[in-house]
Amino acid sequence: MRKIMFAASITLLIAVVSLTTQAAPREKQQAEAPKPVFVSKNSPAAERAQHAMEKDRERRYSYRGLSVKPHPEAAGDELAMQERIAALMARLDYVPEHRAEHFRWVHDELNMPIYGWRGKIVESNHTADGVVVTVRIWPIAPFGTGDNTLETYLYNKAGGLVHLHSEGAALRGGRVSTFGT
Repeated sequence: MRKIMFAASITLLIAVVSLTTQAAPREKQQAEAPKPVFVSKNSPAAERAQHAMEKDRERRYSYRGLSVKPHPEAAGDELAMQERIAALMARLDYVPEHRAEHFRWVHDELNMPIYGWRGKIVESNHTADGVVVTVRIWPIAPFGTGDNTLETYLYNKAGGLVHLHSEGAALRGGRVSTFGT
């Protein structure tokens, strides 16, 4: 019986030591954790925080322009040419009438804004007049979509960009992609 009592007291002692050694770091972490700051609604700090949140919201939801990437398989001189064309397209931020009309449903049907455009060069061909590129362009919006336009441009020898034509993509399964959680 004494052996059982001795074993039980040793086990209890080990458990107590284990709990206290684990509790010490937890207490230290809790002591070092930042304490919440309570600010009244009409204080200058609350107004500054509100102003900062509004500025962040404006920046996040403001128009971002056009961003174009070269074809993923482009290399060497072809990659350099496509990067020049992509940079020029981004600087010009040209939105042809066809693209604006094609994506009018974003505002009309969903009542959502378009924050900008993303594009990817899908094809480029050298011609006597310059380089003809075809770019697939999607809207930057608060939802995902597979809808896009294919736009063809001529990058002429003078370094100018001329819009040749546009066409809408054939959609399969609808315009809006939803993501489940």
